[in-house]
Amino acid sequence: MDKYQHHFDIHHFIHNKYNDFLLSHTIRSFAVSLISLFIPVFLLEKGVGIVSVIAFEMVLFLMLMALHVPSINFIRHVGVKTVLIVSYIISIIFYFYLHQMDAVLKLIGVVPYLIILSLLNAIFGSLFWMSFHVLFVKSTEKSKHRGRKLGLLQAIPTIISIASPLVGGFLITYAGFKLTFLVAASLFIVAIVPLFFSPDTTITEKVNVGNIIRGSSKDMNFVFFFEGTSFIGTAFLWPVLLFLFQIAVSTMGALYFVSKIFYALLSYISGKKADVGHTEKLVATGSTALGFSMILRSFSKIFAIILSASPLTFIAFFQSIGGISGPLFNIPIQSKFYKMTKDYNPLDVIVSRELYMTFGRLLMLGILLFLLTTMTVEFAFITMLVMSGVTTFAFAKYKTQLSA
Repeated sequence: MDKYQHHFDIHHFIHNKYNDFLLSHTIRSFAVSLISLFIPVFLLEKGVGIVSVIAFEMVLFLMLMALHVPSINFIRHVGVKTVLIVSYIISIIFYFYLHQMDAVLKLIGVVPYLIILSLLNAIFGSLFWMSFHVLFVKSTEKSKHRGRKLGLLQAIPTIISIASPLVGGFLITYAGFKLTFLVAASLFIVAIVPLFFSPDTTITEKVNVGNIIRGSSKDMNFVFFFEGTSFIGTAFLWPVLLFLFQIAVSTMGALYFVSKIFYALLSYISGKKADVGHTEKLVATGSTALGFSMILRSFSKIFAIILSASPLTFIAFFQSIGGISGPLFNIPIQSKFYKMTKDYNPLDVIVSRELYMTFGRLLMLGILLFLLTTMTVEFAFITMLVMSGVTTFAFAKYKTQLSA
């Protein structure tokens, strides 16, 4: 071989902790994107009431808050990748449990079924996100380009899974939810394999509950809280609102397919900017655009009536704005979060972020339940999506802290 030839060292690539992690996360992201968007729709189509679906989400978040510290302690005892694998196995059980919903409902009824579903979701969610953050911190702690690697960790899974909502919508429409659950579970099995390519990662730090309660940074705690209120708008309120607007599952998949294209394109660029610093304009522009995107989506039907056009035209346009603007503020926020793990106990920072985010989501759902006692279901969801958009504007207030 020519000594000047640059070659790709596959052995080094597959035994690199970050690369193995990235490959596994990419496969997992495809599986999650295939079906997670449609799970509330699945429950509603099965006849579960809207209040019960919201209660399911709230119980899930309460359980998550209780499980974060035990999950970190579990990681300390058995290793990060081991916990990641356990989270994947529980995810597989979760999808099989959804697959067998009809049979289980006959045995135990709706309420016990939803409680168990929430518990499974909370366990794999807490184990995954705690190990995800720890593994990323440990595999990039010596890198000067953490923001760029974070951008890749967002962009590559998003690019690979761009078509997954479209595929998921197609599978559900023509083959049903049951087959789609099995496909997602099978992909999780595949996602486990890359985690065996390199040694496990261990941690010696301990969680300090006092530091978590006090918080490493009050400003960043507010940022994490508003991250949660923004997340609930795009991940729960909007998909359910699309269902209430009588948008077909296959069409929902197509809408998310388009927005994910824009999200992937902007993720890597935002990551590079985050490494350079001074991302005030990114955060301000991204938060403002995403906030307006959520507010405008809420009134898509009204725009359609006024202009005598199809609601889908406005829904697709406003959701695409969300896909473009999301990474502009999301990557700088996460980059700042990971930078904080260098300045403080990383475990305290990780648990603190997840707790404040979860509290933001929980509060929004609590307000939604209250609104359902005073207004129609559709109007309550529209009101909350507008509120979620308004709280997203709050990121602009903390743009200086995020660029530090």
